[in-house]
Amino acid sequence: MAGLPSSWEFDGAGDFQNGLAQVWVLGKEAYITTAGAFVVDPFPGTTVPKEKARRAAEAAETAAHAKAADRSRVEQGIAGEWVGTSGPHANDRVTITSKGGVIGAVLLNNGWREVLQGQLLADNHLLLTGTSVTRPRASSGAYSLDTFALELSADGNSLTGNDHDVAGHAGPIAMRKSRP
Repeated sequence: MAGLPSSWEFDGAGDFQNGLAQVWVLGKEAYITTAGAFVVDPFPGTTVPKEKARRAAEAAETAAHAKAADRSRVEQGIAGEWVGTSGPHANDRVTITSKGGVIGAVLLNNGWREVLQGQLLADNHLLLTGTSVTRPRASSGAYSLDTFALELSADGNSLTGNDHDVAGHAGPIAMRKSRP
């Protein structure tokens, strides 16, 4: 808009007529002079930059509350027994416990029993890392400890994500809750 300092930011602005222009600032209507002074101040007692900062802080606080609510949903929702696939393995059974912020899990896979340590990440994804494994008596072969990166569905009934092990194998994970 001609005649206004280039640092002014408006949502919209009309043309000057008789020394005044109608402007919209952060969704509010105002009028401004060719000298840059507000005639009708959209934010009495403050400035546009301060109002922008206040709104940004408010939005950040709202987002933080939503993230905290989601974290609580995930912490409560992950506990239970899950069945499904991890990588090439079908019919896996994972039992996850969560008490006092400590998350643990046990994976049963074709007779193998792997103990995993859990961590709820800042983005509310669950990371399960294998710490030990017990081999079935009749089994021979090697087993590599797993790391699962998981996300709980919005309805709390499925876990999806990725699995990779120390041997370099990787694959998708899809599990459904069989018992709370």
